[in-house]
Amino acid sequence: MARPMLVLRGVEDDTRVLELGARGLPCVLRVGRAPDNDLVLKNKSVSGRHAVIEVGGPPRYEVTIRDSGSDGRGSRFGTFVGEEHLKGSAAPLGLNAVVRFGTAAHGACFVLENDDDEGGGMGDQHPTSALDRHHAYERSQGQGHGRERERG
Repeated sequence: MARPMLVLRGVEDDTRVLELGARGLPCVLRVGRAPDNDLVLKNKSVSGRHAVIEVGGPPRYEVTIRDSGSDGRGSRFGTFVGEEHLKGSAAPLGLNAVVRFGTAAHGACFVLENDDDEGGGMGDQHPTSALDRHHAYERSQGQGHGRERERG
């Protein structure tokens, strides 16, 4: 089985993409405001060392995300997988998982996708249903779509 082309793609700004495993697998990718992270997010509620994404090697290519923060005890505003708040803990990421770093108003939201053109790897599902569920949840909480886009 070929290596799956997993990406985190921005929900509000789909030009923000992080290819998971581009440098080989297994791998560890850092997310945060600091310029030396693998995915640099300049959103107000993202910490300097916000989260860590671990991608395992073959044959399962499991993806795990950990809300780390600068001190290892969790980021100030948290990391979310769906509605689950990971404050200082870890969770597995499945295909089409909606991941948010920071608050709904000032954070960054992504979807884990399979970007494999051959449709192999981890499946050929489309993230629309996950996005629809996420947006419906935000509307039910009165949060809307007020996220700021990354500023360069």
